[in-house]
Order: sequence, then structure tokens, then C-alpha cells
Amino acid sequence: MKRLMEVLFLGLNMTILIHVWLALRAPLSRLYQEVETFRYRAISDTWLTVNRMEQYRTEYRGALLWMKDVSQELDPDLYKQMEKFRKV
Repeated sequence: MKRLMEVLFLGLNMTILIHVWLALRAPLSRLYQEVETFRYRAISDTWLTVNRMEQYRTEYRGALLWMKDVSQELDPDLYKQMEKFRKV
């Protein structure tokens, strides 16, 4: 009789456990999907931001190099000579 009660109690516990598991399965699955969506979007946004930053940095460095080249080509003495020519 004691063994029968243990088996019945075990069966009841298993039934309760299955009902709890079924009740939690849908919300946990939804939470998992939302976390995965958030993670995917975060990774995508970060990737886009890094790519844009690298592009802007490259353009900025190019502009700095261009300004350096142009400033090295400018001759301050040439400007003074032009002023003298204009005065004459």
C-alpha cells in the first residue's frame, strides 16, 4: 500500500511538473526570441556604426593629407612677389 501511494504521489508530481513546464514554455520561448532579436540588431547596428566611423575617418585623413600637400605647395615668397607686382 505504501508503494502504491508513492507511485501515485510521484505521478501527481509529474503531472504538476508537466503543467508548469507547459505554462512556462511559451513565455520563455518568446523571451528567447526577443533576446535573440535584440542581440542581432545590436550586432548589426554596431557593425554599421563601425563601418561608418571607419569611412569618415578615412575621408578625414584624406582631407588632412590633401591640406598638407596643398600647404607644402604654397610658397609664401610667391605671395610677396605678387603683392610687389600689383604695387608696380
